[in-house]
Amino acid sequence: MAELVQLENRVQDFDKRKVRIVAVTLEDRNDAEFTQKQLPHLTVVSDSEQKLTGAVQAVDVGANPNGGDLAAPTTILIDGGGTVRWMFRPERFIVRISPDEILAAIDERLPKP
Repeated sequence: MAELVQLENRVQDFDKRKVRIVAVTLEDRNDAEFTQKQLPHLTVVSDSEQKLTGAVQAVDVGANPNGGDLAAPTTILIDGGGTVRWMFRPERFIVRISPDEILAAIDERLPKP
C-alpha cells in the first residue's frame, strides 16, 4: 500500500501528463472500495477472480502468508489506444518501482499531452 500512497501523493505530476493510475488488487470488492476511499485520486479495481491479473500472468500462486495468491507487483503503461507501451515487474516481490521511475517511463514512451 505504501507505493500506492506515494503515487497518490504525486497525482499532480501524473495529471500534468494526462495519465490515470489504475491499481488492480486481488482484494474483494468491499476491501477494494475501502482502499479506494484511502486513495481518492487513483482508481482501485477489484480483481478477486483474477481475470485481469491472470491474463497478464501477474499472480503469485500461494505466495500469501495465509496460503492464498498474491498479485505480483506489476506496472503496465498503456496508451490511449490500448497499446501496451511498457511493462515493469521486479525480480523480487518486495521491490517496488518509484513514482519518479514511472514518470520517466511515461515521458520516454508516451507522446506529450
